[in-house]
Amino acid sequence: MSAILPNAPPSVEIGRNTSKIFLFRKITVHQKDLAGIHKISPCRTERIQHLWLRIELSPHGCRRKNGFILDRALCNMLRVLRRWKGRNSSQPSGGLTLEISTHSPSDLQHEFQNISFDDSENNDEDTEVCKTHDPKHGWVDGHRTRQPDDMPVYDLFHLWEPGKPRIEKVEWSAPVVKHLLIRRQARRQIPPTTLECLFDRLPRLESLNLELWTMYGGLESVGDYITSTLLQRHFPRRVQRVTLFQDFDEDIDSMFSGGSPHWVGPDKIPNPAVGESLAGLKSQRRLCVSFIADAYDFFEALHHRRRDGAWRNLTHFSMTSLALRSETPPSHVQRLLMMAAYAACRFPSLEIMELWYGRRGEACLFRFSRSLDGAFEIFRSGTWELPLSSEVVEAWTKICNLRRGRSIMIRDMERIDHQQIMSHGDAIHYLGLMADVVHPTSLRQIRREAQHYGPYPRWKPPRELYHDHQWLTSIIASTYGQP
Repeated sequence: MSAILPNAPPSVEIGRNTSKIFLFRKITVHQKDLAGIHKISPCRTERIQHLWLRIELSPHGCRRKNGFILDRALCNMLRVLRRWKGRNSSQPSGGLTLEISTHSPSDLQHEFQNISFDDSENNDEDTEVCKTHDPKHGWVDGHRTRQPDDMPVYDLFHLWEPGKPRIEKVEWSAPVVKHLLIRRQARRQIPPTTLECLFDRLPRLESLNLELWTMYGGLESVGDYITSTLLQRHFPRRVQRVTLFQDFDEDIDSMFSGGSPHWVGPDKIPNPAVGESLAGLKSQRRLCVSFIADAYDFFEALHHRRRDGAWRNLTHFSMTSLALRSETPPSHVQRLLMMAAYAACRFPSLEIMELWYGRRGEACLFRFSRSLDGAFEIFRSGTWELPLSSEVVEAWTKICNLRRGRSIMIRDMERIDHQQIMSHGDAIHYLGLMADVVHPTSLRQIRREAQHYGPYPRWKPPRELYHDHQWLTSIIASTYGQP
């Protein structure tokens, strides 16, 4: 168990000694150390603002026990947190942040020696440099020289064994938790049934940052279905700040594209049902959704919903759209921006709206913002010229008139050198997107990992891992109904 002092080095290892834990505002604990946390007195736990539960899974090849390991860790965590007192809700950082991650000792071996599992406050420059030299597994002088083999990919991103989670039988809740964080370094997507049970046991959850990975091996559409159903039926309605980020690795994506870029990665066509499910949310103040849905589908679904004031509290909005690719016909781009203007009419509290897109070699941003003094501005940035038609300018001008603000200022386009964009992480960085889009540590990890990849590899067909989807279809059908 480790902890973070407010004015101390980023990480301090204290083992199982809990006598001084009251000094720390952030602690990192492995599942085996939860019993030690349980012994801390309530008055001391009030000083802890951030609890990171790192769940260690079985080595690759022994993953049948992983579901049990995850469930047991979450149950033990709830047993501990149910006794913790609430924080001062009047403070900006009021409430406990619960971070959950999973990893296997085998994850950093062989094919993926550059991936990161670092602390959110670990800025040691030495960790930024990958010095791996392992030609047998495709690493020469810190750079990947070929695609990883398919089985290591499956091991790193594998699905959990189906079955009902043990946490479902747990009656404990953790009202102290106000913020839930699951970063992209948990590459194995937590089972949706487990997430549902966890949401139900966090009754005062106010913010959710969920960074998922795209599902590989022919299960991309299944992932969309699970996400859509989770949003429709089991999403915690009290949550005011929502970040949903679907991560990907363009080198790995090319292995599963089957010659089509629209199956996986940044060019994967999102399922419209996900955008429709997002449009059904209510009371959110901040909504940031990247690659898991398309802004076009969200605006289209919102257009067909009655005006019931559901989005009156929204202040910050960010979403990706394939329409902001350089090859998109200009008429399609303008239609997206018109739909965005119409949607903004339903967001009376809106301060910032960002529509963006990013991948290796390409980035684009359209931002509408309102300053504290009431001034409105449209800002564009990217690797290609994003034009604004007179109809688009007129539509956004009407928004300003409705808000009784000043006349809108349209800034000149800021161009970005496409050679600077080595990944979607670089796109986020150079476009200057709002901080809620992705966790700062995740952004640093994405950019760092992409630096070690070689040129675009040639596509090679991977072995079919899930050649029989019957077991997966059955568990989905029993939980959600037929996809």
